[in-house]
Amino acid sequence: MEQQTRTVPVLIEVRDPLKEVEPGEQPLLFPGMFSQVAIDGRQMKDIFALPRRALQIDGTVWVAAEGKLARRRVQVLRADGQMVFVTGSSQDLAGSGPEPLREGDLVVVTLLAAPVEGMPVRIETAVREDGETTTGSLELLPELAG
Repeated sequence: MEQQTRTVPVLIEVRDPLKEVEPGEQPLLFPGMFSQVAIDGRQMKDIFALPRRALQIDGTVWVAAEGKLARRRVQVLRADGQMVFVTGSSQDLAGSGPEPLREGDLVVVTLLAAPVEGMPVRIETAVREDGETTTGSLELLPELAG
C-alpha cells in the first residue's frame, strides 16, 4: 500500500472489452485507460506492519517483554518492499513454541548481533513536545544475563 495515498496499484484484465459494443457505439473501456474500482474483500484484524528487517528467518520477531528479550511467532500475510504485514492471531500459530505477537508488544526492528531469549534489556523512552511518551531505543544488557 502506498502510505501517502493509501492506495494499492492493481492490474485488472478485461477480456475482450469491445465484444459487446454495437457498430457505431463508443466502447466504455479502451486499452490503457485508468479507472476507479471498488474491490470487496475481507477485513482483517490484528495486522501489524513491520520493517522487513524485524522478521527473523524462522518466522519470529524479537520483542522487549517485561525487561527481557523474547521471541514472538508471526504469520506473514504480505511483503511489500521494505515492509511485511503479519498477524499473530492465526490458527496456524497455535501450539508449542514462542507466543504469538500481540498488540502492545514492543518489536525490535534493529539487527541484533547475538540475541538470546531472556536476555535483560533496557528500553529508553523520550517525551515529545506534545507530552506523548515514545519508545526510543533498546539496550541489551548481556552482563545481567543468567
